[in-house]
Amino acid sequence: MKHIVISALLAVFVIGCGASDPKTPSIKVNPKTAIKIKFNIPYAKKARVEPRVIKTECDLPNKLSKYIHAYSVGEGIGVIRKNKVRRKSKGKVLLVYITEAVSVRVGLGGHAKYTVIKGTLYKNGRKQAGFTAARRSGGGAFGFVKSSCDVLGRTVKILGSDVSNWLLHPVNGAHLGDRV
Repeated sequence: MKHIVISALLAVFVIGCGASDPKTPSIKVNPKTAIKIKFNIPYAKKARVEPRVIKTECDLPNKLSKYIHAYSVGEGIGVIRKNKVRRKSKGKVLLVYITEAVSVRVGLGGHAKYTVIKGTLYKNGRKQAGFTAARRSGGGAFGFVKSSCDVLGRTVKILGSDVSNWLLHPVNGAHLGDRV
């Protein structure tokens, strides 16, 4: 019994020491030259997403936008989150859509989850480059104690980093992250 309690406390400690959210440095962003993204990255019209859990509980659209912004600003890329972003807006616009967010439980509390996104960078309404990206996760260390939303949150966090790296050197047709 003592070993179970110690193991449980160790698991809670390790989970608490996990990777933190990226820190957004306070840099001045020029709204005229910044890349605009939506506050909530929308799901594509025909997205493969379980609406009952993922859409109602996980807040992936907000998390993905937040991570793209934070990692991009961390790389020195001016990004602004806005409520309304249109392809034909002046300046640079990054339109991103979540095309898949799949959550499958496996075994005794294990996870097999992935998120797929698609994005296009526009400048003054003209397409500059586009990408697809995917990340999968089994939950990492002690994944069996994490919720489905926590594990999917890990995938959008890394996707945020992938997108910010792509923004440094946008290549049309690039595939970022994992193959799913």
